[in-house]
Amino acid sequence: MRDKIFISYSHKDIEYLKRLQTHLTPFEYDNKIEFWDDTRINFGNQWRAEIDKAIQETVVAILLITPDFLASRFITENELTPLIDACQAGKAKLIPVIIKHSVFLNLEKLCQFQSINDPNEPLYGLSSIEQDKLWVKVAVHARMYYEEMMKKEDIQEPLDEWLEEICKRSRFLHKNDLGQYCGIVTEERDNVPPEYRCYRLNKLVHTDEEPIEGESHWIFYRANQFKDLSKNDKILFSIYSVSELKNWQDGLENARNIYPSELFLLKDLKKRR
Repeated sequence: MRDKIFISYSHKDIEYLKRLQTHLTPFEYDNKIEFWDDTRINFGNQWRAEIDKAIQETVVAILLITPDFLASRFITENELTPLIDACQAGKAKLIPVIIKHSVFLNLEKLCQFQSINDPNEPLYGLSSIEQDKLWVKVAVHARMYYEEMMKKEDIQEPLDEWLEEICKRSRFLHKNDLGQYCGIVTEERDNVPPEYRCYRLNKLVHTDEEPIEGESHWIFYRANQFKDLSKNDKILFSIYSVSELKNWQDGLENARNIYPSELFLLKDLKKRR
């Protein structure tokens, strides 16, 4: 069972690990989370097996990003690779924390995951007060994601059947118990800036307003945030926000942008089942 928060870090950055541990520990005392890092490996245990086991049990991974972290072959091959795979399969969430300036934004496989702080304003350069504010943010979000993922583990609804059925319903998309929607990509919008992606949905997402004739809804996100999509892809997504109804300068009328907080391809979800 996946039920741990895993902290991935370079041993050269152990001072930052200790600060994070300090902020996570009250939640663990309160039985709200369980976190793990390699300082919990007991003497005499097989350290590699312990790390592999912890990664297999991870629902949230916190990555302490520094040049030493990114330069570690062991971390890249044995921690980042399985953690990223788990995240892309919907089994875990990643929280990159930018500790020092690095080539993070130039690593396509890693920078697709939104860091909790601006990569151009790493923790290292902040005052002690601002550093603690950031650590609090990391701890609170880790707990929030942990609870969200643990709830997801408890859902017994047959996901594939629900997705297939939702795709056949009327003009509205409906939410499951996790607040997720399912839709089908009907077209890609070409005339958007190259750093963004925009795809039309087959149905309308529920909003507080009555839909009007010809209204269309479009999934909109940064290119490195989620996978690129194709026509007829079936997707499962949660919504961060919804734009006002707009008429665009390129002639597109009565359109809303749907900004997702998570997005998965149905075919990827089926692979993990």
